[in-house]
Amino acid sequence: MKFEEIPKEKWVQPVISIRSTLVKAFKNRDFLVQIYEENTGFTRLSINRTKLIGFNNLGNPIWKDGITWDQLQSIKNSLGYENHWLVECYPPEDLLINVANMRHLYLLKETPEFGWHKI
Repeated sequence: MKFEEIPKEKWVQPVISIRSTLVKAFKNRDFLVQIYEENTGFTRLSINRTKLIGFNNLGNPIWKDGITWDQLQSIKNSLGYENHWLVECYPPEDLLINVANMRHLYLLKETPEFGWHKI
């Protein structure tokens, strides 16, 4: 899966956040990937499909859903993270924010004790 980097002057301006800064953006025919640096020191990849299927009642875009595990792994590898652990988080219900068909992967700073390891 190949991506082209989107020059900063062509970025769609993200919502201003005191918790993260958009540092890079990539696209291909099927996906948009935005890379953020969180104020916690973590790197986050926000991934959505490029196919727009409509708008919600607030006027926000609705992107096609259904990004598979294999696609996320391929995106991760294509952007240079093939030798890194990234995780997706599922928060407690009272902290859930679900406003877009978007996936978020967080780059771990160290190999976790959980997961697959060579013996």
